[in-house]
Order: sequence, then C-alpha cells, then structure tokens
Amino acid sequence: MEGMDVKFFEVRDRGTHMFCMGTLIGISPEQFEKDSTAAKRVTRMLVRGGYAPGPGHMIMFGSMSEPCRFSCDPYEHGKTRTLGAAHDFVAEHWDLLKTGDVIDVEYILGETCEIKESEFVGDPMHEEMLVAMNAIF
Repeated sequence: MEGMDVKFFEVRDRGTHMFCMGTLIGISPEQFEKDSTAAKRVTRMLVRGGYAPGPGHMIMFGSMSEPCRFSCDPYEHGKTRTLGAAHDFVAEHWDLLKTGDVIDVEYILGETCEIKESEFVGDPMHEEMLVAMNAIF
C-alpha cells in the first residue's frame, strides 16, 4: 500500500446506525525500503502533519454525517463509545475488512452473540454499489 486506501462501513450499536469512512494513510515498509519518490513524498507530508516519520500507517476514521470530525486516534471521538470502538476494530482488522462491511459495536464488546445484519441485505441496488465501490477502492 502506498498513499491511501479508503473503505466505507456501516457502523451499528445499540440505538445507533451510521455510515463511516476509514482511510489507511501511509506506506508499507516494503515501499519505504524501495526509497521511491512517492514514498518520500508521502512520508514528508505525514511528518509535516505531525505524524511519526518512517514506515508505517495510521487509520483516519469518522462518521459520514459529521465529516469534519475525523480522527487518527480512536480515543478522540468524544464521549460516545460507538466511534471509538469501531475505529479501534477497523484499525486492528483493516486487511480483513472491505467496503460495505457492518461494524457491530455491541458484538465487538461481547454484549450480543450475533453480528447485526446490514439493513441493505437483499437490496439489489446496494449489492451493485458494493461491487462498484470495492472495484474503485
């Protein structure tokens, strides 16, 4: 991965249903070792923004309904547990997740035994959108 990787998620919790965007920012250690111009450019921008230099990555995460409230820190989402827990989960499982996945906070925290189903299951328009989004990102 070089630069950015973007995925969209359906985040569910008790009484909560929101759509969030996660962005993996950074470069892989392999790309960093290649010492490419692009790798240097990405690293320079991250350092200028206050993030650690060198190989690695970070997850920028936030709700699509509050687009100015994205954070790289799962603990900076305020007092709500939903975004913090979802952010933590997405950061830990980024490579296993894809656009359209449901991030069920109650399940993650062990409060329920089954993962909530997307409200769009069976909607052909939603299935087409997921195929298109996964092809783009």
